[in-house]
Amino acid sequence: MIYEIKDLRFAYPGSSRQVLNGVSLSIEQGDVLSILGPNGAGKSTLLTCMMALNKPQTGKILVDGKGLEEMTAQELAKKVSFVPQNLKPVFGYTVLEFVLMGRAPLISALGRPGKEDRYAAFEALEKMGLKDLADRPYTEISGGEMQQASIARAIVRKPEVILFDEPTAHLDFGNQLRTLKVIKELSGEGYTTVITTHNPDHAIMLGGRAAILNKEGKLMAGSTEELVTEENLRTVYNSELKIRYIEELGRNVCLYPNI
Repeated sequence: MIYEIKDLRFAYPGSSRQVLNGVSLSIEQGDVLSILGPNGAGKSTLLTCMMALNKPQTGKILVDGKGLEEMTAQELAKKVSFVPQNLKPVFGYTVLEFVLMGRAPLISALGRPGKEDRYAAFEALEKMGLKDLADRPYTEISGGEMQQASIARAIVRKPEVILFDEPTAHLDFGNQLRTLKVIKELSGEGYTTVITTHNPDHAIMLGGRAAILNKEGKLMAGSTEELVTEENLRTVYNSELKIRYIEELGRNVCLYPNI
C-alpha cells in the first residue's frame, strides 16, 4: 500500500465547514486514480493534505506504511511529486533550470546539480517533448508547455507517486488530451498517479480506479467502471448526464444534456 488515508477530517481555520469529513482511501502501487467532484468539494485540499501542506484535525495518512508526521519534507519529496494547477516562478528561469529544481530533494543542502542531475532533467524534457525549449525562459512558453514542464519537473527525481491537481484545468482541448495521454503512459511505466478533475470523461479515459468527493466532504471509491455511473454523476453534479458505450472508441463516454 503506497498511500493509506484513515478517517481524515479537515476544516480551514475560522470555518465550521468540514471540507473533508471522515475520508478514508487506499492507493496501491501502480494505481491510476481519478478524483471527481464539484467545485469546492475539497479535491485540492485532499491532495495538499496528502503532501503535508495542510494538516488535518483528525485522521492519519500513511505513505509506504509510515505516518506523514514521522517523515521529513525531504523524505516525502523523494517518494511523492505534486503538480499543482498553476506554477509560475517569480524569476525568468529557463525551462531546464525549472525542471532541475525538481532534483532538489536528491541534492545535499550545500550541493549543486551535477552531471547526473542535468542528464535526468534533459531526459524528462525529452519525454515531455520539450528538449528544444530547454534554454527558453519558462515564463515565455505557452500554457500547455508550462503544464508539460511541470510534469517534467515532477518526474525528474523518479518518485513513486505523482499527484496532479486538475492538470487540464487551463488547457485547450488538444493539450488536455496530450496531458491525459502522458498521465496514462506514466501509469503504464509503474508510477502511481492521482488526478483531480471535474470531467467524468477524463476518469473514463484513464480507466483504473476513481473516487467521488461530494460537497459534504464524504468520499467513495472503487473501479472507474463501477463508480462513474449515471446515478452517481447525477447526484454529484445535479445534472442528467448519460453514460453510453461508443463502439468506435471501444469505451464509454459521458454525454451532456441539451441546454
